[in-house]
Amino acid sequence: MKSFSNLTILTGNTAVSALMTPRCLRVVRAMCFISVINAMPAAASAEDEETEKSLSDLVRRHNLEYRRFPIATDGSFDAGLIDSFRDLMNDVPNPAVVFSRTGRSAVSLWALANAEMLTCEQLAEKALRAGHDISALLDAGAKQNPIAA
Repeated sequence: MKSFSNLTILTGNTAVSALMTPRCLRVVRAMCFISVINAMPAAASAEDEETEKSLSDLVRRHNLEYRRFPIATDGSFDAGLIDSFRDLMNDVPNPAVVFSRTGRSAVSLWALANAEMLTCEQLAEKALRAGHDISALLDAGAKQNPIAA
């Protein structure tokens, strides 16, 4: 797994990142990613909405597909949200970069959406290489669904 700037490749089709910058978008485009998914909470103010519009315009100026996937402000992920994220990842042109303010929500969404395909150890290792310890998240998920663990 390689890391470029604040971008970490998790699989052949998915990378995660903290907040996108123009420099990061140039790297994303140069690495032949096609889609960028914004996994941050919904805009809470007019200023947030303007920032969101500027960001989506910037992504599109780099000829990348842009999708918005708002998450809860408390960082919680329910089964419906995870299913919706999995559907989104199947629908967007790949490869895709998922980003959030610090990258933690992006990594967590990816891990939870892939919990049936990878072991907890594999998910935790990839997340840790992206700079995020999600062991507590995986432990909580295993307690809720011991068969999937």
